[in-house]
Amino acid sequence: MSYSVFFPFVFVVFVWFFCFLAQTV
Repeated sequence: MSYSVFFPFVFVVFVWFFCFLAQTV
């Protein structure tokens, strides 16, 4: 697995998870 594909995916998931926590609070 190349990081050029893996890193953006992790970044998007992290941003989505952060927004999810922000809405629950």
